[in-house]
Amino acid sequence: MEGKIISKAYMKEFFQFDDSPEAVQWLNKIMAHLVLKRFSHNKVICHYGETAKSMYFIEAGKAVVLGEDKKAINVALEAGQYFGEYAALTGNRRLATIKARGDVTVYELDSSILLNLMRNNLTLFGYFLKRVYSQNTNTYQQLQSKLASRRKIWGINLFRNIKIGTKIMAVILFVSLLTMIIISGITYTHTLHLTQFIIIFAVITALVTALSFVLSLTIIRPLEELVVNVSRVGSGDLETRIPAEGKDEITDLANAFNRMIFDLKEYIKNLARVTTEKERINSELSVAADIQNDMLPHITSKFKSSEWVGLFARMEPAQQVGGDFYDFFYLDPDESRLAFVIADVSGKGIPAAMFMVIAKTLLKTHLLRLDPAAVLEQVNNLLCEDNSRSMFVTVFVCSLDIKTGMLSYANGGHNRPLIALSGGDYQFMELKKGLPLGVIEGCRYKLCALQLHPGDKLYLYTDGVNEAMNPQGKELGNEAFLAAANKYRNLPPEQFDEAIRKVITEFANGAEQSDDITTMAIMYVKQRLTIE
Repeated sequence: MEGKIISKAYMKEFFQFDDSPEAVQWLNKIMAHLVLKRFSHNKVICHYGETAKSMYFIEAGKAVVLGEDKKAINVALEAGQYFGEYAALTGNRRLATIKARGDVTVYELDSSILLNLMRNNLTLFGYFLKRVYSQNTNTYQQLQSKLASRRKIWGINLFRNIKIGTKIMAVILFVSLLTMIIISGITYTHTLHLTQFIIIFAVITALVTALSFVLSLTIIRPLEELVVNVSRVGSGDLETRIPAEGKDEITDLANAFNRMIFDLKEYIKNLARVTTEKERINSELSVAADIQNDMLPHITSKFKSSEWVGLFARMEPAQQVGGDFYDFFYLDPDESRLAFVIADVSGKGIPAAMFMVIAKTLLKTHLLRLDPAAVLEQVNNLLCEDNSRSMFVTVFVCSLDIKTGMLSYANGGHNRPLIALSGGDYQFMELKKGLPLGVIEGCRYKLCALQLHPGDKLYLYTDGVNEAMNPQGKELGNEAFLAAANKYRNLPPEQFDEAIRKVITEFANGAEQSDDITTMAIMYVKQRLTIE
């Protein structure tokens, strides 16, 4: 959801997103999770002390900040500003009540989205903290400005640049001198001569001055030490410990700063540990992705220069590793029969990738000696054994006699492939879907056959293609997928596959890839296919 002020451009600048695919995905995810809310005059948007579950961006109108005592702090929030970010990020209770001043429109962002974003991008986390600090500083400056204007009215601002110790000493001295003048004046009037009065007054003044100076030092010195030590912490010296002796308010403040320093050190330590662990996991996942990619067959020169078949295949995981896979290989030493496999394991990530390795190995081993239907039956029974996580895999298997054009195939719960016969349009193959492998032991699968002629085409795919989603959550669908296939049906396999993937990318419009996308384009040519 997008407004005139809180737009996609606003969010991109707010979170400092670049134009990388990951950043575009996060931006679209945030925009999709913004919830529009409206509040009439004097309605409370969020309450002091409540546990924060979201932050807010003001689209229109103004809001006022109230303190714990429900009195206005006189800081107005306007369109384009935000609030509730600190509590949403930390999970703490809110430190203020926000009330609508007139009609207000806001966008609410759930804290879970915010936290996921920050955990996955520490650079953005640092920038976000800087934004929070900047806004809080601006709010403090607004408040200081209002208070300063009031001080000027009462003349209080005259003393803003005087040290606290000097103020204290001046107050004590002023009160003492005033008292002495009154007492001495009365005494002088009744008993003393002028010289005696001046001497007594001078001695008492000196004593009061000294006492005022000592008293002021007992207050100002701890504050000066506190300022020096806090400045060290601010410059990055987290080993500093602020002396905390006594039982006054300054000691309480020093203890609070010491706790803050300890918490900050623990947070940095945990952040470093989490970052190191994340880097290690990412490194291992990168290696796993390379291993998985190496397990999938590549279009070698042998297949590119084939006189019988044009072929192209590709797997694009939604995460670093995926559960989709494809396979193709010759079934005999004479290279007269080719096997094609495409499959989709339930779930994504590491578990799906491990299950994929098992399924791929079993399918290839059995295809070398059994027909497609028998292969599915045997592999299904093996996958059902000790399958405590109830994982399964949908599979389409076929074998092609490249000299005769006879295609034998069987389906285990997979999407219906596209097929174009005799130069016609692509259509969905008519076949029974069957059950996925690993669900129920003892399932039977039907063996089917089809005669191919030169120029006939077959396009195998996983549901990441026809179920690709745009930012609004709408799927591409079979109809649009079929229309795109027929639009580019005259292209060779590789160019055809690239055209279909471009259609998917344009439809997704930056939305996060929700599932693995795996495709295999096959053309039976029975003559050498020129690859440009």
